[in-house]
Amino acid sequence: MRYDNEFQSEESGRSHYLGEEHYSPGEKIKPQPPFSRHSGWKMLGGVLILLILVIASFSAEPLIRQEHVTGMKKVPTIVSTHPQIKPTQILTPAPPTSVELLLSAPGIASTSKSVISIPSGTPVKLTVVPDHALLPFQIYTMGIYATDPYDFSELQDCTYPNTATCSYVVANSASENTDYTKGRHTFLAFLGDIGGKILTNSNSITIIWS
Repeated sequence: MRYDNEFQSEESGRSHYLGEEHYSPGEKIKPQPPFSRHSGWKMLGGVLILLILVIASFSAEPLIRQEHVTGMKKVPTIVSTHPQIKPTQILTPAPPTSVELLLSAPGIASTSKSVISIPSGTPVKLTVVPDHALLPFQIYTMGIYATDPYDFSELQDCTYPNTATCSYVVANSASENTDYTKGRHTFLAFLGDIGGKILTNSNSITIIWS
């Protein structure tokens, strides 16, 4: 008996090599199916389709990323439509710095004429007009006074809040013992402070009664 690639059959005494198929006497040998070219082409086509799908997936990945980034860039910015509230500015009114004296009477338009002749018995009103409205809390005062027969005879004094109109109707003054509706008299308006100090005087108007 040999122990290489060949061995001897005890029944037939024939020698066989390892790897060879052994057939008994009288056994029918089944023919091996031949290699099919059709099945080979099918396998090759399947491999090609698989390769195409893999390549397509790698090619589509950058496009998907680019579309994602582009989509992120196109997100609209939300702008608030609520109006911005601006702080309220508090304007300090300008203080008065001067006053003007005006005269008015029936048949006579308002005037600041320095000398005017008026028939006796005509009602005459003198009005003080500041360049700026007087501030609250009685910071300023204004009024009217006569310069004769005394140097200063106060006829009207106006303090806040009674400063919208400050006027005086010329009449007889018992306190001054003077009838200002007769003779000749000069009147002025003044702007003062609450301490009684005169800050500035207005124009003067002299009335001559006829």
